[in-house]
Amino acid sequence: MSFELVKQYFEEDGMGERVMDLAESSATVEEAALAIGCEPCQIAKTMSFFVDDAPILIVLAGDTKIDNKKYKAQFHQKAKMIPWDQVEEAVGHQPGGVCPFVTKPGIPVYLDESLKRFERVYPAAGSGHSAVDLTVEELEKYSGCEKWIDVGKRSGESTSQNSDTNKTIGKTLGHAVKSVGTTAAQVADKAKTSVDKSKQSVINVVDANGNGEIDIEDFIIIGLKTPGVNVDRADFLRREFQKNYPQDVIEKAIRCNPAQAGISAADIDKVADEVIQYERNCVSGISAALGMTGGVAMVATIPADLAQYYGYMLRAAQKLMYLYGFPEIDTKEVGVKFDSETMNLLIICLGVMYGVQGANTAIKAMATALGKGVEKKLMAAALTKGTVYPIVRSVSKWFGVNMTKQVFAGFFKKAIPVVGGVIGGGITYLSFKPCCDKLKESLQDTLLSNPNHHGSKEEYVMSDDIAMQNV
Repeated sequence: MSFELVKQYFEEDGMGERVMDLAESSATVEEAALAIGCEPCQIAKTMSFFVDDAPILIVLAGDTKIDNKKYKAQFHQKAKMIPWDQVEEAVGHQPGGVCPFVTKPGIPVYLDESLKRFERVYPAAGSGHSAVDLTVEELEKYSGCEKWIDVGKRSGESTSQNSDTNKTIGKTLGHAVKSVGTTAAQVADKAKTSVDKSKQSVINVVDANGNGEIDIEDFIIIGLKTPGVNVDRADFLRREFQKNYPQDVIEKAIRCNPAQAGISAADIDKVADEVIQYERNCVSGISAALGMTGGVAMVATIPADLAQYYGYMLRAAQKLMYLYGFPEIDTKEVGVKFDSETMNLLIICLGVMYGVQGANTAIKAMATALGKGVEKKLMAAALTKGTVYPIVRSVSKWFGVNMTKQVFAGFFKKAIPVVGGVIGGGITYLSFKPCCDKLKESLQDTLLSNPNHHGSKEEYVMSDDIAMQNV
């Protein structure tokens, strides 16, 4: 019942689409991250405590635990977690689904500073198979946050006392490992060699740009080479609006953009939602090759699934950008390469879709610059060597870590079929729509799509820098 109440709570404010009813368990941070398709640190976990025998809730980043010293300084008593069998009675949600929404009356909610690192986070929604996709500001609003506090300690941090203890433990374990004997070492070496060969086989197949690593460029190249992924802007806009608008309006939409042509925001949003739903349905048909057995022989099936998934995501990104005012994107392959400007623009798009820090500001700044008439060559310079390029590199780095984990998790854990939840150990059917929704929400309010747009200071500074690029 908790999930239904939380969903109703968000629906009343027009946010029902953000609530996810997951097919897979989200009861732990790791399970939630896999089910949603995000980094574990982006999971906003809600912990319940008794303070003076009254329940409180503290929401922390997924990679953060309670620092007992900080907690005592904040609440003037030791941390006392609510026992597992008392959680539902105390706060109104079952263990595994505890969240800061629709709790029992009078329970204060505190947000830990560890959450401020992210643009978007994913708290539970009242059940062990749920999540809500929120910005940190939205989390603060909808949780009814009492205040922000600093009681967390990220994994890997330690006090000096703990550090000394860890060193002692490390020495002890070191001696223990040495005493195990050569047989175990030989078995471990053999297993490691087998795993290394399998990993290298995966890299050889997925490494589309030939740099010896798995990175976001590989996924974009694989995706763009999928038949039917490249979208002709003019044909797309004509096809979507010809039923409801006269020819002169459609031609102006192609020449300028839909908003400038007088196509209503409601009609643009409607087409955007249809695009997202269509591409999501396409994702549901992806083969479950990564779930098959077959060891290294299975490697050949990996690119097909990745190509389809990222192909559909890139196709959705192109359509959304055209609907909300961006010019034609050159997705045609020249020789064995794609245009660097196109590659970096799509990296930014995927960064927005996955909530990577800085990507949202970058795409809004580019829209502002384009809305002010910045020349194409200046935009290209900003994307490939100037103002936007550092963000491109930052987003690429984030994906480099994340995608490698996904590919190897999918290969070695034999991920289950996509409708059930997973491709590549974390790329999920259920996460596809939230990713597209993030891009849609970002593009809905830019200078290209909304003449009354009021951006952030960072956005305007970046757009001005784009206009002053040295080509």
